[in-house]
Amino acid sequence: MRSSPTHRDDALFLSALVAVLVGTGLLLETTGLMSPGGWAGPLVVMASGGLLLYLAVVQGRSGLFLGAGTFLCLLGIILLLRGWNLHLGNSWPLLMTSAGISWLAYGFWTSRRIRLGFLVPSVAIVVLSLFFALFSFHVVTMRLGTFVKMWWPLLLIIGGIALFVAWSLKPRRGKGRRRVTRP
Repeated sequence: MRSSPTHRDDALFLSALVAVLVGTGLLLETTGLMSPGGWAGPLVVMASGGLLLYLAVVQGRSGLFLGAGTFLCLLGIILLLRGWNLHLGNSWPLLMTSAGISWLAYGFWTSRRIRLGFLVPSVAIVVLSLFFALFSFHVVTMRLGTFVKMWWPLLLIIGGIALFVAWSLKPRRGKGRRRVTRP
């Protein structure tokens, strides 16, 4: 049986969090991957996220702490990447991906299982944001309008497959029952 965390446990966790984040920042600086001090802001955001995750997981706070902590940690990573000339104009899909992942974590934490009410919007946000990231980071060289004009029938195919899956998962009435006929 596990006892509740003590102040010593809290201090140990906070010390570990600070050591890992400051060490990461200094490593980025000494290897020349970031300018001096350019890592401080993103790591403060990540530290805030880590603290919220700690409060959610160890202290048993609400799922809102877990969702916000997940988002802040992912946001800190994106901000670190911005130090490598990643601009907000093309990195916004990564923010949306972070929001979708955070929403999924929040939903799982609050209900202790995966619920469709959280899964479907989260996956939709992540898939759409990754789709837009392909255009934002110029992985797909054609313009979005041209791409949609050419590939829109794919939406019908995906929608049809989703309907087949929904149909196959739907419980059937009378399944396994015998029909009695009268003479």
